[in-house]
Amino acid sequence: MSNEPGGRYPPIMEKVQKHRVLRLASTVGFVVFLCLLVIDLGDWLVNAENGSGEAPDSIFRAFQGRQSGVIVMLAYFRSQFPFLMATLVMLTLFFRAKRICHTESFREQVDCRIKRMMMVSDGTRTPTELDVPDRKAKIATLIVTALASLIFFRLVVCVVDPLYVNEFQYFVWTFPAGYFLVIQVAIIVADSVILPLYLWLFFITIKTVKVVRMYNIMIQSFTGSTLNQCGLVPEIDTNKREDDLQSLCLTENLVAGLLHRVDQSFRTLTGFFLLGNILQLASVISQGFMSYHSSQSNVLTKPIGLVLYVMSCIGPFAAIYAIVMFSAAVHDQRMTSIRLWKELALAHNDEKQLSEKHEYFSNRQLHESGLGKRLLTIMHVTSHRCRGLTVAGTVYITKSFGITLIMGAVGFLCFMLERSEHYDADKAGRPHSPVLLRERYDHFPSTI
Repeated sequence: MSNEPGGRYPPIMEKVQKHRVLRLASTVGFVVFLCLLVIDLGDWLVNAENGSGEAPDSIFRAFQGRQSGVIVMLAYFRSQFPFLMATLVMLTLFFRAKRICHTESFREQVDCRIKRMMMVSDGTRTPTELDVPDRKAKIATLIVTALASLIFFRLVVCVVDPLYVNEFQYFVWTFPAGYFLVIQVAIIVADSVILPLYLWLFFITIKTVKVVRMYNIMIQSFTGSTLNQCGLVPEIDTNKREDDLQSLCLTENLVAGLLHRVDQSFRTLTGFFLLGNILQLASVISQGFMSYHSSQSNVLTKPIGLVLYVMSCIGPFAAIYAIVMFSAAVHDQRMTSIRLWKELALAHNDEKQLSEKHEYFSNRQLHESGLGKRLLTIMHVTSHRCRGLTVAGTVYITKSFGITLIMGAVGFLCFMLERSEHYDADKAGRPHSPVLLRERYDHFPSTI
């Protein structure tokens, strides 16, 4: 058994190659969102401080002498973060489209092969029993639907409560008031195009967990059929044991290859998903602190503003939680596989020690003398293979990783509380500085 499962991707037996359609769509999306990102950054550079009634000046003037520069910077880039995440995701999707489609095809093949193996080894099982619906699929659909509802509510607010009644300056152009809705919709679209990719990631992790779970059942069945609690099973078909072990080794290669390909296909996308949502959540929190300390427009005192602010915090947090939850489930199932192999190897060693006391097993020891070494080798190789999804290939996404993110969010809130005092001092020392650069759509309620 090789330590790094690989090999060529199996051919896709579909007439229409999905990866070409996916690559074309990602190309169009990348060009569109990159243009929007560049234009939005250009507007921030050109019209940086128009909101204060002063002439446009260097954007670095907004940060000079400020001890709360982090809060200001995160709040100012509120509209750029969705464009940035959408651009990076589309670029990654362009390069990973073929691999992702091949991974999905390979997963279906592994799923069918494991089901056939389980039905052969246990004649009482039927395909219907192996296709138990997973409630996590419904949870994933519900989460994505809730995120879509939040985005739709933002769109309704933008249409019903327009921000500008006069013409406005955007980048190097001057637009009538009604055209500002187009800018708001563009930001909402940048958030919306990510939702199908969330659902795709959730479903592939759910199906991968199902495959690994069936593999774990095979290990448990092999252990139960060959070892009893005392380690004495006088009626054992050694040939059947060898066949079952060979089948398990083949299944281990398939499962390890599937996990490796899923990680290779989605590791970069997962990293950008987490990074983008963390930045958006930090930006919303920063805007909340700046709005709370603002005498010009404290939207947190308005019911609709408070509701929008809470929903803006819930959206990125729910996305981060769902990504960690579904990805960690793959890691948990894989760790269960490693634990079962360890238990099997230890149980065989106990059986070998007990067999030395019984005459019946003297003839079997020569035949099974290498079984213990094989089990230890399989256990060692399994523990060093891919265990689940990673963040850009750096760290596995586990429950402890999710707890680390939560603790980081708590630390960021404490940092914001401490820096908010300096923000008051900065604002008092600079009465002509705007509360928010480009506050027309970086502020609430326009782009929440």
